[in-house]
Amino acid sequence: MTASHPDSVLRPMLPTDVSLVLETEASCYPDPWSEQTFLDCLTAQAKGYRCYVLLLDERVIGHAVLTVILDEAELLNFCLAPNHQGKGLAGRYLDVVLMTMAEQGASKLFLEVRQSNTPARQLYASAGMHEIGRRKDYYPLSDGREDAIVMGLEFCAV
Repeated sequence: MTASHPDSVLRPMLPTDVSLVLETEASCYPDPWSEQTFLDCLTAQAKGYRCYVLLLDERVIGHAVLTVILDEAELLNFCLAPNHQGKGLAGRYLDVVLMTMAEQGASKLFLEVRQSNTPARQLYASAGMHEIGRRKDYYPLSDGREDAIVMGLEFCAV
């Protein structure tokens, strides 16, 4: 599957991608997922897990982990390397991820995002998602906890 950028490709994540995914993850999140978490997700396809990487010029620059169970999808992790942020690529990448979820039967999407992650919240809002709830003290911080904003989207039937 190809995103709008001519040299960008979304493809299933392979175990050999995990070391690069971990680098991107650590550069983006204060509490990054572990190697074991990614490996567990890769082996849980029968439980609805899907893992993807975004390639740009054949290099891994981002990743997405989601679940699709029946008609509901949850975007568990969406990450783009910091040096590729702010260029419009995240929006195109997210569009392809959302299209992939819909193709796999999802009619609804949910996700949680840190309250303080304004760029991600704006990205998700630009894709049509809206706040539907809040999880108090969901994310760890160095000096306490932070709320998660729960966002949702209903896919339009074609």
